[in-house]
Amino acid sequence: MEPETKLYPILSKIRHNGKRYSEGESVEMTEAQAETLQALGVLGEPEDTSLTAASEAIKLSAEEREAQIREAIKRLIPEDDFNKDGSPKVKAVELLTKFDVSADEVKAVHASMTAAAQ
Repeated sequence: MEPETKLYPILSKIRHNGKRYSEGESVEMTEAQAETLQALGVLGEPEDTSLTAASEAIKLSAEEREAQIREAIKRLIPEDDFNKDGSPKVKAVELLTKFDVSADEVKAVHASMTAAAQ
């Protein structure tokens, strides 16, 4: 059985598992991995990933969901968080939005962003 992981807010830039994280982002790791980083002030207390936090995402309107997905896509790292076809990885978007998104939602928002940029 794998150890339980939690989402920790980044307080100072770090690199974890080959990926760079900036202040304001979150990283998923075990309590053992986070312990030293928390003591150094690099990570904050773990985020609430309970059903209460998930239910907050359900209350978002379609426009609010789209706006949060759009902001998450803007924060993705091109060489790490995109598929070979150029579309954003759903899991990367979910980690930033902190709610479940569908591949169709991510592709639709990304397509609108790409069209607007041209």
